[in-house]
Amino acid sequence: MTVVISHHFTVMINVRNFSTWLVGCGLFSISMLPLTLWLAQIIDKSKTFKSTYRTILAGSNLWLMALVTALFVVMPLYINKRWLQVVKYP
Repeated sequence: MTVVISHHFTVMINVRNFSTWLVGCGLFSISMLPLTLWLAQIIDKSKTFKSTYRTILAGSNLWLMALVTALFVVMPLYINKRWLQVVKYP
């Protein structure tokens, strides 16, 4: 989850011209995360069989961890991009 969220943050940082097509593709891509989690829990041999939504995703610690980790991954990229655009090559 953290990789998917940080990937979408990185794409949002690096895109300049948002169009309806690009926003639609982004929304479709991020909407595949719950579908993937749902498909992972219905497989009989999965370690999280029938417990992904009830146990794992119900806790607020997971969502806080995913958001904070994604921000720690993306923030250095964002700071570097702003440094280059504003200070080094204005």
